[in-house]
Amino acid sequence: MEKRNSDIRVIMITYNGSEFIQNQLNSIANQKNIESIEIYDDCSEQHFQQELKILSESVHAPINLHFNEKNIGVVSNVKNALSENLDADLIALSDQDDIWHPEKIQSFKSELISLTSSAEIPILVYSDMRVIDKENNVINPSFWSQFGYEKFEHTLHSLLFGNFVTGAASAFNPALAKYLASMPPNIKSYHDHWLAIAAFTFGKTKRIDKSYNDYRIHGNNQAFYSTRKRSLIDRRLQNVKDIFNPELHMKNQFEIAEAFYDIHKDLMESDKKDIFDQFLRSRSLNYFKQKLYRRRLFEELRIK
Repeated sequence: MEKRNSDIRVIMITYNGSEFIQNQLNSIANQKNIESIEIYDDCSEQHFQQELKILSESVHAPINLHFNEKNIGVVSNVKNALSENLDADLIALSDQDDIWHPEKIQSFKSELISLTSSAEIPILVYSDMRVIDKENNVINPSFWSQFGYEKFEHTLHSLLFGNFVTGAASAFNPALAKYLASMPPNIKSYHDHWLAIAAFTFGKTKRIDKSYNDYRIHGNNQAFYSTRKRSLIDRRLQNVKDIFNPELHMKNQFEIAEAFYDIHKDLMESDKKDIFDQFLRSRSLNYFKQKLYRRRLFEELRIK
């Protein structure tokens, strides 16, 4: 049984993040219900590693440092970090350049504990984020609103079309963390999508329509953000490309869904298998029929 007073262990992934790391660590240290901060640095330059050592002694929170001997990439770093923290009661992932709101961990802990008392059932709590720039100016009070994530019900079916769970805005238990080990290294998707699929397939989830951390847009992550927030013209150009190259339309979504299904289908309940099967069969449809299939689904899931 999961302890009712379980605190949350924070896993932070870092790489040459001097500019904003202290503010983020301070925002985490000010939280209630923090067990420790485990920093996994992906072979940063020496000056940043030294900065982490200094901060670990000055920030008012228990911090443990883990340095990779070589650069292994974000997903592999998260995989390694989770595998070494399966003894935690509850886990929250953290970016190195965000800012957490003071009540985040206390709220997430309460929601996690309300989902189940069993440590064997995978659980996931996730929230919206506020978008800020490098000067802490608010760009958008809702990350979800920029992509329409707030307009529809979050289900396994809608998740297969695109990920609405951001790792740094989520918390979960080790029963869910274990699933990341099965993610193939060749998948061109992120760890948070794989974990979210596992949670919606085998566990319990809680969506929080509120921002509990500030997601910072700056030079180092601008490219990633821009790929998600494309202009109307960019999206229409992509649609034209997809018409003439239908095999590229939703390629990454089909890839991760197929990989997860192939690995875990024997343990799935029949209704979950049906959802994967229906989604994967849509890959054989032409571009226009795929778009129609998606539109009909999201019309059914639209929040009135």
